[in-house]
Amino acid sequence: MSMIPVLRFIVMASLLPLVACALNSEPQPTPNESPAVPEPAARTETPEQEQAAAASAYEILFEKSYVTGMMQVPRVLIRTSDGGYAFAGYLDITAAAEKFDPSRRRFALWLNKVDRAGTLQWQRVLASKVVGGSRKDEAFTVVEARDRSLIVAGGASSDDITGRPMGIDDDPASPARITAGLIVSYDKSGTERWRKILGNFQKLSANAFLASVAVPGGYVLAGITTIHPPSEENPGARGKRVLWLVKIDDAGELLWERKFEDLEIEADFLAPKLIPEADGGVVLALSSPGASAPIAPASPNAGHAQRPAATALQQVVVARFDEAGRESKRTAFTMLTRAPLIARNADAYLVAGHLRNTWYAMLDKDLKLRSKEIAPESVRLTGLIPERDGFRGAGGSTAPSFVYVSSDGKWRVEPAAPYVDLSRIDDIVSGDKAGEFAYLWHDFERRETRLIKMRPKGK
Repeated sequence: MSMIPVLRFIVMASLLPLVACALNSEPQPTPNESPAVPEPAARTETPEQEQAAAASAYEILFEKSYVTGMMQVPRVLIRTSDGGYAFAGYLDITAAAEKFDPSRRRFALWLNKVDRAGTLQWQRVLASKVVGGSRKDEAFTVVEARDRSLIVAGGASSDDITGRPMGIDDDPASPARITAGLIVSYDKSGTERWRKILGNFQKLSANAFLASVAVPGGYVLAGITTIHPPSEENPGARGKRVLWLVKIDDAGELLWERKFEDLEIEADFLAPKLIPEADGGVVLALSSPGASAPIAPASPNAGHAQRPAATALQQVVVARFDEAGRESKRTAFTMLTRAPLIARNADAYLVAGHLRNTWYAMLDKDLKLRSKEIAPESVRLTGLIPERDGFRGAGGSTAPSFVYVSSDGKWRVEPAAPYVDLSRIDDIVSGDKAGEFAYLWHDFERRETRLIKMRPKGK
């Protein structure tokens, strides 16, 4: 028998007590002594992040960060005629002493103009000066005017901004009970030119503009307004919220107004972009309550009540309106969804949405439904743009992602940069060349917004 294995065993056995002693001799903290804080471990990439790093087919042209020190929620991004960008949303300007009182929260409209490299040129914050009571002034949409000014629109519940009593019993310091449709024009240097307030200002009425587009002779804005508000006969009624279309000229003067009582919607059930038509009309997409019974939620959130409307089948409506705001064509189908998105390229319209799953539908130029599919991957889409042979979407689930849908309906997910946790992509716009695009991203926790421009590698 060879002596080598035996000697090896004897040596290892003699070393074991020494190893154990060394391990046990490490100083232990006393009851009054805090353990030493270990150095942060190297960040371990999640499978989604590894996939994003490996599968990224894009290069970043620029990435700019915008920090205000306040909670910021950007909602919409547009390209401007000088090659730059504008984006808008709202800021939480609630004072620290008021943050624990929901009746005293204050939000401000937030508009930003940046150049073609993403450098901030100017920023505007429109907020109530009234102290006390809840006030929310916010932007949902922005459009560039023909003179390069910016028209930003949304809703306002501040007496000093609207010029109307918004509180209870006409008390400016009381919580707001009415939201007005707000439109503000800023010239190319950021100076306010004019301000318009529209809507139904009766009890508990909600009025807000959610999408806009330039058309010949002016600008069309779409949103919600309340009809049949509470009355003495029905004081507990909230009112019926319906699709609201208006057209204004360059001075903000109202050219026409339409309310569609058969299209009942909520603020977050209208697509954030309008598609302009050659005749001066527009095409839009929205979801309206369907007749189907509510469906049980897939995964209820602990501590948060489930809204029945959020789990009910909706009627997705794609409609065309002429230059006078009259509806000329409508296509409807049933889906489990919230706000749909819509985009148009040379071949078709793509409508897409999400609730429990992601879905997408292709329509021809006459709004005839070609196909309707449930996507193989669930991506909560927040932006949609046309491309030469299809459409690009942006959104995310566990991490921000890009989606490409070809004109024949083929679906492909392309992971984005691995920003995770409390972050999301808010919108996406086309770039200067084919395949280029820029997207708006923000992080709730860091209170940071980024504008990132990308293009396919090798181009």
